[in-house]
Amino acid sequence: MEILKKSYIGNMELNNRIFLAPVTTEKDWKDFFSKKTKKFIEKRAEGGVGLVITGGYPVLLNENIDYIKVKEELKDLAKIVHNHNAKICLQITPGCQWINYKLDKNSVNEISEENIKILIDKLGKLSKIVKEAGIDAVEINGSGGNLLDQFHTKRWNNRRDGYGGSLENRMRFTQECINAVKNLCGEEYPLIFKFTPFHGDNLGTQLEEGQEIAKILEESKIDALHVDIGYSDMWYKSIDTVYQEEPGQVGIASKIKDKVSVPVLGQGKLSDPEAAEKILKEGKLDFIGMAHQLIADPDWVKKIRNNTPYDIVHCISCNDCLGALINEGEIKCSVNPLCYNENIIHNDKSYENKYVLVLGGGPGGITAALSASEKGAQVELWEKTNELGGNFLAAGNDFFKKDIRKYLNYLNRKLFRSKVKIKMLKEGNIENIDLDKYDKIIVATGSRPVKTDIKGRNNNVSSANEILTGDKKFGRKVAVIGGGLVGCEVAGFCGEKAEKVFIFEILDDILINESPGVNDEQALRKLLKDRNVEVFSSSKVVEVKEKEIVFEKDGEINTIEVDTVIGAEGYISNSELYEELGKSNKVVLIGDAIMPANVIHAIHQGYKEGRNL
Repeated sequence: MEILKKSYIGNMELNNRIFLAPVTTEKDWKDFFSKKTKKFIEKRAEGGVGLVITGGYPVLLNENIDYIKVKEELKDLAKIVHNHNAKICLQITPGCQWINYKLDKNSVNEISEENIKILIDKLGKLSKIVKEAGIDAVEINGSGGNLLDQFHTKRWNNRRDGYGGSLENRMRFTQECINAVKNLCGEEYPLIFKFTPFHGDNLGTQLEEGQEIAKILEESKIDALHVDIGYSDMWYKSIDTVYQEEPGQVGIASKIKDKVSVPVLGQGKLSDPEAAEKILKEGKLDFIGMAHQLIADPDWVKKIRNNTPYDIVHCISCNDCLGALINEGEIKCSVNPLCYNENIIHNDKSYENKYVLVLGGGPGGITAALSASEKGAQVELWEKTNELGGNFLAAGNDFFKKDIRKYLNYLNRKLFRSKVKIKMLKEGNIENIDLDKYDKIIVATGSRPVKTDIKGRNNNVSSANEILTGDKKFGRKVAVIGGGLVGCEVAGFCGEKAEKVFIFEILDDILINESPGVNDEQALRKLLKDRNVEVFSSSKVVEVKEKEIVFEKDGEINTIEVDTVIGAEGYISNSELYEELGKSNKVVLIGDAIMPANVIHAIHQGYKEGRNL
């Protein structure tokens, strides 16, 4: 396979053509060398990647670098990765840090020439320390709106000195950074440059100039180009979302590869082994990077090598990893409860004499059943319908959330290969559950759609779940009641084929209380705009008739002709069974049955309760 072929970046030999793309694991960059980060990196090296590129280490004007301490930390990191026969590259970001994704784009015009020289000097000294510590390569990060990218970009660079104006001048800072590394580390030390040849809109760098930038970089004797696209206003192009089906970055990267002879690295929704192999065979990329996918499953390469791709835990592109980083300070993963918990020492005790009943076959219930079974327990899983998946079946519709469907298929395959006794069309109730038989009962009964009191609702309104799963059809003109996450998603789903779709939201805007995250919201809003979905904010639906919807806005009653009305006003927990079973130490509630929320809660709680016997 092309994926597994040995390849080179400069004189650095790599065991295969898959690399861990840069991942920022902690919001505070001063925790760059934390034990948890090192364990996170080690797990991906152990999983078989050829190269680890770290998250960006910032070189800042107002922060002194403790070169002695950094060198010792890097020695440790190099040893950890080399123990697994992988190579490691430190990414260095001059002039800014990731903490605030909306970087000040005027920094390019404010920094003095004297301070530019200071940054270059610091970067060069750090690179020398990196090499001496045994790190195999350096990557300079000049992408995504950071300081070097601002210098490259005519839109932001308004300088009138030798660092502004022509493309050659705008590239001067970058070339001086490259020269500093080469002068102190030698021409043979591998140097990768990450840059953005296309910002994804009509205002930033366009591809033609991006190709010229690539040529200048190659002439500066870098050993490889790492291509990225997008920036903060187009973040969904940099960090792919569940709403994007195709790996959009590859097309741009391949056009850069057409213009240069050095290896080109790229990334972006390339977790499917067949797709990754095809891209390499066609010569569109030389190396394939994965960040989200290796967060979800650090053993991706190992599973390819062992011919077990069916065991790959697919990233669902939910970006909860990014959300956790921004909101909680460190990354998490919805489908990998051990992500950034790799240092936890697990209890290996077997529970083969324990009997566990799991009620509900959604992702939380399946995870709980598998987790308990892996600990040796005797497990039964009851699902009241004829299909496993719960509300995930609607979330993973075939239209624009196939990533979720892949993960659900993985769960089902693993479940049917396990020792879990699965009982379909079996609903638990107080009469048929023998509390004395089981040591633990995990209630994972999920949630159901809320139905607000609207005149005429009963026979005229379908639920979002019914539409998304295909149980009910929609017509030419569709009205969606509710502009939260599910309402916007079902509107986008219908917008592909319907003549017109309307969203009616009682609040001042859509997604106010249910934003899926910065880049996901950008992508979802663009999807709605592209499909001509019309939003009526601050609007209350007062009546649903057979062929029209009546709503109040700004104190006036309005009517719009529609032939399909969809309710998406939220969800309510199915906690009734848990309450019927009564308070008992052996009965626990997980996931949406506690409170409707992101799937990360259901899966993580299921994993924890399944092991806690």
